Amino acid sequence: MAVEIALRFTVAFWRLTRQSAELRAELAHSRTSAFQPHVGMPVPAFRASTVAGDSITLGGEGGPRQLLFFFSTSRGFCLQSLEGWKQVADVLSDDSTSAVQVLWVSLSSADSTKEYVERHGILQPVLLMNDRKMAGVYHANLVPLTVLLDGGRVSYARVRAISHAETIDSVLAAAIRIR
Repeated sequence: MAVEIALRFTVAFWRLTRQSAELRAELAHSRTSAFQPHVGMPVPAFRASTVAGDSITLGGEGGPRQLLFFFSTSRGFCLQSLEGWKQVADVLSDDSTSAVQVLWVSLSSADSTKEYVERHGILQPVLLMNDRKMAGVYHANLVPLTVLLDGGRVSYARVRAISHAETIDSVLAAAIRIR
């Protein structure tokens, strides 16, 4: 009798432990998918102005392949990613087979973004995304953020600095691999 009770207790405890682990995993996934872009996530078309005054459309169903570098002029980790992003942009602009539009997307004010672009010599188009709702739709709340769009869907996303050779290579591999 005591063995049977101990066995039932052990089985019940194991089921609760397994259920708890599954719930923790689901919670972690929902937190990630709620606040960070994830592969396969559709992104709506959004028309934004560049620092130079041009208009460019991001995302959208069937849209072009675009590599987006979301940043804030006041975040140290964005500055830490600057050289890595520039390396990626240089390689992709030199590679005629990649067919990826490289864009920088600033979540900061127009004035601070213009100063930042000039000070750091950013050559690619820099878009202004001051609409916090649209930044939320793109899950661009955490920066630095690197997102590769293909046909209006996220095909690669990384929240964190792009500063080591391995992370630069992973961004390049994603951009060049997906056609």
